[in-house]
Amino acid sequence: MRGGSKGLGTAVNETVVLCVVALYAVNVILTTIGVRFGTGR
Repeated sequence: MRGGSKGLGTAVNETVVLCVVALYAVNVILTTIGVRFGTGR
């Protein structure tokens, strides 16, 4: 692994962004499923 602390910071930022996007996608999917089956509002 190269880049030192700068490389680590970049890796952490990319990981955080990916996690946020993944959580948003899962939320949208679960909300859609809930609305389809009548458990949503």
